[in-house]
Amino acid sequence: MVAKLLLLFTVLLISTGQILIKYGVNELAIDKGSMGLKETLFVAFSSVKIITGIFLAGMASISWVLLLTKIELLYAYPFMMMPIVLVSIFSLIFFNESIDTTQWLGIAFIMIGFWFFSK
Repeated sequence: MVAKLLLLFTVLLISTGQILIKYGVNELAIDKGSMGLKETLFVAFSSVKIITGIFLAGMASISWVLLLTKIELLYAYPFMMMPIVLVSIFSLIFFNESIDTTQWLGIAFIMIGFWFFSK
């Protein structure tokens, strides 16, 4: 039971972290043509959303390490496909990004692969 909760927690941390990073990037006033790497990183790391997203990604790594003490990698790793699906759907909902037919097909294949691997 603890392992399943850690799996869910890890997937949610990864997905939420990525969405927060995207929210932060969208809010930044970055002129893509005129700012250098240092200036861009300075502005990015002044964003609470980006810092929180990176923190959540770090927490996901810690959760992953704890998880691997409880279950086999062969069972756990297919769950790392789920953030791809969740972030794609969240991007559609929160950022009005479009998902074309090929991408939907890819999501379907990921879900089918996930189903086979999780057995």
